[in-house]
Amino acid sequence: MHEDVLVLAEQKGEELDSVTHELLTKGRVLADEKGGKLAVLIVGHETASLQNELAETCADKVLVCDSPLLKAYNTEVYVKVISDVIRTLDPGCVLLGYTYFGIEIGTVLASKTNREMLSNCVDLSRSEDKLTAVRPVFGGTVMSRVDLDASGSYVVSFEKGALPK
Repeated sequence: MHEDVLVLAEQKGEELDSVTHELLTKGRVLADEKGGKLAVLIVGHETASLQNELAETCADKVLVCDSPLLKAYNTEVYVKVISDVIRTLDPGCVLLGYTYFGIEIGTVLASKTNREMLSNCVDLSRSEDKLTAVRPVFGGTVMSRVDLDASGSYVVSFEKGALPK
């Protein structure tokens, strides 16, 4: 459903990365604007404490891919798992951090799931017929606004610290 939003949770060791909470806040706003649902996906091994933390957030659903095969980060394995979830849910927007993780897998996920990629955003808003992404250009001295068809499907990465928690 194009109204739905999927957030990819990131973890640092045993804790959620702060960018996850920022993405959830933005995801909630985007989903609510069109009556969609917000899901968050955690991928890894022994993620029970993170699942509990995510269950207390604004997400409508917490999706979990937990396996011993996901204990050590492997780009190919993570991309396969996450792209399968994206294809199954078919959200309008997939949100992830503009972090080492997001930079490495964002474009690959977009390609494998036939979505457009917007990276290094600081904001994203939805109107009746368009999505508007705001991105820094020229070393952050200028902000660029990019209008997109709201009926499209996107993978969008956000700068850490750009969004409220």
